[in-house]
Amino acid sequence: MAGTENSRGIHSRTLMLTQLGVLIAIMLVLHFTGIGFITLGPVRMTIMWVPAIVGAITLGPIAGAVLGGVFGVTVLMDMGPLTAILIDTDPVLTVIFMVVIRGLLVGFLSGMLFKGFGFIDKKRTWSFEATGFLTALLNTTAFILGTVLIFGNHPGVHGWLEALWGLEILPVEFAAEGATRGSVFPALIALVGTQAFIEMAICTLLSATIARVLRTHLNKVS
Repeated sequence: MAGTENSRGIHSRTLMLTQLGVLIAIMLVLHFTGIGFITLGPVRMTIMWVPAIVGAITLGPIAGAVLGGVFGVTVLMDMGPLTAILIDTDPVLTVIFMVVIRGLLVGFLSGMLFKGFGFIDKKRTWSFEATGFLTALLNTTAFILGTVLIFGNHPGVHGWLEALWGLEILPVEFAAEGATRGSVFPALIALVGTQAFIEMAICTLLSATIARVLRTHLNKVS
């Protein structure tokens, strides 16, 4: 009996690692083919969080954290303009807080959100969509807050935002000469607002649809 239970445990862990490996491979394919990041002017949208959310939902918070860490690595491998500026400003803080910790934390919280919603949404009517939406929101919020709190007073960030202000991308009230954390915050929100909305819509629809199908299939297999 004990041998059967051990065998089942090994099989379950092997299956989980295989599924995690597949999701990591998908993320790398999205990255190297250029599909995962879509550049629109000074900002970038990403669908890299879709497989990470799927993993967080189907495999749990730890898998979500691992996949979030993979997301962070892909960000470093193909930096957007603002991330590049942050790297030039302070590479250590950028890598530790803005890339690694953000990826791990958002991925972990994605899995915890889905688990928590299960206590309320026992039939899983809306848990998938809510997890996808809130994960994308958490990622954008963490990026904005991290940029403001850690780099909000740095001239390089102010200069980049002022250049965009000169192109009338940002509200005309922003000016780097008198910029503070208080002015950087609404400027970043104005800059990534549309991007964040599109990302949340994509994550909500795609990750919820894929994760719902996978969980149903995995439940049948088990």
